[in-house]
Amino acid sequence: DDGYVGSGWISSMVPPLLADWSEFERLRFDGNSLWHQRYLRQLRLMRDAARGKYGISHLIVIDSFNFVYELVGATNTYLSMYEAPARVKEAIEFAYRLNLRIHDTFFDIAGMLEGGTCSWVVPWLPGRIICESVDPFHMTSLRDFEKWGQEPLERLAGQYDGAALH
Repeated sequence: DDGYVGSGWISSMVPPLLADWSEFERLRFDGNSLWHQRYLRQLRLMRDAARGKYGISHLIVIDSFNFVYELVGATNTYLSMYEAPARVKEAIEFAYRLNLRIHDTFFDIAGMLEGGTCSWVVPWLPGRIICESVDPFHMTSLRDFEKWGQEPLERLAGQYDGAALH
C-alpha cells in the first residue's frame, strides 16, 4: 500500500450548475458574455502566436451525459434518465447546439495545422476533428448508451471530419 487514497472523481468535480431541473430554462448562450469573449481572445492570441509553426489543440466536447453531469451532477444525471427523461433530452439538444458553436468557432479562428487538427488525445489527425468522451456511460448499460449516447455522438461527429474518442 502506497498510502494513496483515490478520490473517486468523475467529470469536472465542480458543483452542479443547477440546483435542480427547474432552473434549466434560464440557460442561454450569450455571445457577448465575458467567458465567450475570453474564449475568442484566447483563440486569436494562440493563432497569432502559433503562425502555423505549431498546432493549437481543440477543447474536449462536453455534451450528452457529460453536459448533464455539469448541470445536475453525476448521480442526478443517472436518476434523471428515468425520472426526468424529457429534461435530459432538452439538455442534450442544448449541448449539441452549444458544442457546434464552440467547435465551429475554434476552427474558424484557430484553423488547422497542415490540414489537420491537433488534440490532447492524439497529436494530430487529418481534417476537422473533435474530441469526444463517452466516459459517463461506463456507469450504464449498453442499452443506455444506445438510447442516450450513440445518437448525440454520431450527430456531432457527423458535422466534422471525424472524432477522437475516449
